[in-house]
Amino acid sequence: MGPSMRFAEAATIPGELTGQLPRRTRLAKNGILFAIVIAILLAIAVALTIPASMNAVRLTQTRTALRQESSEVIGRIDKKTRSKFYYSFQVDGRSFTGRASIQLQTSRVSDPIPILYLPSNPSINHPAAWEEPTVVVWFPFSGPAVFLLIALAVYISMCWDRRLAAEGKPAVATVTSCALNKSGFSVKYEFRTEKGTVTKGNSSSETDQEVGASVCVLYLPRNPRRNQTYASLCYRVAE
Repeated sequence: MGPSMRFAEAATIPGELTGQLPRRTRLAKNGILFAIVIAILLAIAVALTIPASMNAVRLTQTRTALRQESSEVIGRIDKKTRSKFYYSFQVDGRSFTGRASIQLQTSRVSDPIPILYLPSNPSINHPAAWEEPTVVVWFPFSGPAVFLLIALAVYISMCWDRRLAAEGKPAVATVTSCALNKSGFSVKYEFRTEKGTVTKGNSSSETDQEVGASVCVLYLPRNPRRNQTYASLCYRVAE
């Protein structure tokens, strides 16, 4: 490696990356943004989980009560659609209604149907041969789960960035392509590891990068394919 190459590397690799490992790190500006995103996602997940939990508890209590304390009465089918049927019945001269998804071998409107109801509250009822599917109880949790999974993915990405900032080996990479995308630019590059292996990578960039330009990347010596440009990381080295 000639003097000009060493000078180019020194000019491209920030001085804070030449210190002893592991380096102390701090959140970069985009890292702070990602941390805020995680906090918002967690807050949404919690906000959605509370009513979902209350609904699951209510459905579980209703199932248990109808199994243990219900009475039976004969009602009739009032209306049918492709996915549901509607029914009515009377208790002590009062009329009550209900609906259920079609799981029964019912024939037509006005057919009799056995109904289980709570004597203390007949509005809680369902057909004797039918029970709320278990998936209905847990389906409301699918929304919070999506937000939690997104938050987890962002968190894992930030953990990898922190590891690269703390333990990554610096190298000078050459930009091979740069394309505009929705969040900025997507930069592809290649670099040579300390063992002489040519490795490729890609990172995001806030600015356009010319093909052939030099950028600083950090890679894990045991897995050089795990690499990012230093500028794109969520963490910086704390000086």
